[in-house]
Amino acid sequence: MRATYQPFYRTLQISVAVTFLFFLSLNVSYANTGKLTGQITDANTGECIRNANVSIEGQELSATSGNWGKYTLPNIPPGVYNINVTCVDYESQVVNDVHITSNKKTKFDIKLTQSKIVVPEVPIECPMRQLPQKSSSPDQEDKSANGVNTGKLHGRVTDVTTGKGIVGANVIIVGQDFGAATDLAGYFTILNIPSGVYDVVVTCVGYHECHMNDVYIAKDTQSKINFQLTHERLDRQGEVRHLKPQIELEGSSTKKVISKPTIDAIKPENVKDLLKITTGFRVDDEQNIHVRGSRSADATIVVEGVDLRDQLVDPQVNINLSSAGMEIAPTSFFSIAPKYGQEPNNEEYGGIIENEFQFVDNQPLSTFSIDVDAASYSNCRRFLNEGRRPPINAIRIEEFINYFTYDYPQPEGKHPFSITTEMSECPWNEEHKLVHIGLQGKKVDTDELPPSNLVFLIDVSGSMKDQNKLPLLKKSFHLLVDQLRNKDRVAIVTYASNVGVALPSTSGRKKEKIHDAIDRLNAGGSTAGGAGIQMAYEIAEDNKIRKGNNRVILASDGDFNVGISDTEKLIEMIEKEREKGIFLTILGFGEGNLKEGRMEQLADKGNGNYAYIDNLMEGKKVFVNEFGGTLFTIAKDVKLQVEFNPTKVKSYKLIGYENRMLEVRDFNDDTKDAGELGSGHTVTALYEIIPAGPDDSMEDDDGRPEVD
Repeated sequence: MRATYQPFYRTLQISVAVTFLFFLSLNVSYANTGKLTGQITDANTGECIRNANVSIEGQELSATSGNWGKYTLPNIPPGVYNINVTCVDYESQVVNDVHITSNKKTKFDIKLTQSKIVVPEVPIECPMRQLPQKSSSPDQEDKSANGVNTGKLHGRVTDVTTGKGIVGANVIIVGQDFGAATDLAGYFTILNIPSGVYDVVVTCVGYHECHMNDVYIAKDTQSKINFQLTHERLDRQGEVRHLKPQIELEGSSTKKVISKPTIDAIKPENVKDLLKITTGFRVDDEQNIHVRGSRSADATIVVEGVDLRDQLVDPQVNINLSSAGMEIAPTSFFSIAPKYGQEPNNEEYGGIIENEFQFVDNQPLSTFSIDVDAASYSNCRRFLNEGRRPPINAIRIEEFINYFTYDYPQPEGKHPFSITTEMSECPWNEEHKLVHIGLQGKKVDTDELPPSNLVFLIDVSGSMKDQNKLPLLKKSFHLLVDQLRNKDRVAIVTYASNVGVALPSTSGRKKEKIHDAIDRLNAGGSTAGGAGIQMAYEIAEDNKIRKGNNRVILASDGDFNVGISDTEKLIEMIEKEREKGIFLTILGFGEGNLKEGRMEQLADKGNGNYAYIDNLMEGKKVFVNEFGGTLFTIAKDVKLQVEFNPTKVKSYKLIGYENRMLEVRDFNDDTKDAGELGSGHTVTALYEIIPAGPDDSMEDDDGRPEVD
């Protein structure tokens, strides 16, 4: 397959398994155009003006100024133009006879004057005081009922000491359902305010409230008011009294407090002696404490407010308990399901070293494996929904990009996928460009897909009791079962302290039987993940369908601590099964014990994909919306190689795909494992490039590609 353009980067070769090899020649020519840049400021104050519109007469080109008042108009044909500048609250301005030169950047700063309809700006430094609420008069309500007699209030909220904008301040019109919150620079705008006279209050955590009386909003006018807030001293004192009950129940977790009188009565010499008063615990050979099948990491012991988990190497170590109480906390011996969000530090993520710019003269070829996983996006969404910052290594940019589907054209004829390319301005660096490469896998109708031999390998260990683990897993797998056809088969293997077969291989026409087997799953015990994988592969081999889709679907929080737990040994076993035609898909659930780096790696080696399911909608996305792409592979070992033209490109950087990079020689090596493309899947890759020009000047050659 070959498409011809003008030279920008020379060839994009795509290798799919052993049987497919595609070549795409991309040639991009730059028009002889120029660029206009500059900054827009207030003629009186010198402040940067945002959201000003800059347009060129006679050209369909326009731009909007950003936070610092800067604007950029690229790809302007050479000539002399008139520039129109407009902005709310400012007089429009026309700049005549601006010269644009081919392959050059013209810089032109513009100063705007405030329009006469603006209410004079009044900075207000506010102490705290009480303000009675006012309501609008009936006359006002009648005039504004149809939304005609309205105006606008806008301005900025700043710190009186530093002068910097305050983010997240609330600006409220008293007595009306109108208000706004300030943005990152402290600006706010309230639209469609019925004309009248109002009181305005500004509040923000850590600052005194600020009030302004008798703010007049006139019809079809914009009133501008700036507020300056003063810091609030937090010098209040108080006393909190609370008596803890012996046992507290909260959600799905339990906590027990062993009080000082109890300790005095027992007179223990160490923590181990103290634990003898409680049933359901076990101390292993390595002196780790387990409770009712939970992991040792789930136990938190607190003495006088000090967490001894990291200090308690030996439960027999002597600790002075005579004057202390001991608390077994929510993530504790009695926390069969550790409290939601308590153990993020037990999660593991693979390291990421960001790609660097490569000089085309030294390295014209860029080679990498595709990646259709999107687990990083849903996993980071879980952190953000909980108000926490995701670990840096949990963020894989390519998975954020590939989480979404794009409107790429479907492939035609016998081709398994289509290719889309384009180039645009780089939003974070106006001197750079972004090259976009998109692949669209052929969507095969469900009825035409080969029969499936599936083995659900489900973690039912004690750590899976949380609502966002096994209960969510069961709901998600019910959705998958509903998609099965009569010619498909499903078996269910469970693993905890032991491995068992919850359902032998069963026809897809017996959906009720499969649903019942899923409903019977319960969590308890430790995690024999390695042994579970072995049995799942054995069952898949026993029921293997020739020319069918033979796949193990592993669902877990990823913590294998019994059986084959060594990652390298697991990979060796998975690669052997891959060669037999049995693939591996992995689904991550829950938090606290998530071993995402390992799960992604195992799915990659098993010719499958890895997804993280944080809610039922994500389960629907994976099992219903993307059913074909999740379970059916249309192309194996897909590799992309891009060759850049050194006369057009100075250097380039692939955005993301850090753990998918390949050596140049790997492209033609059919034994080198690479990514898989499922039915209907899309793959998107972005390159940030620095254009070349005379003396490698970054401000030359600013045109976008023209596709012939």
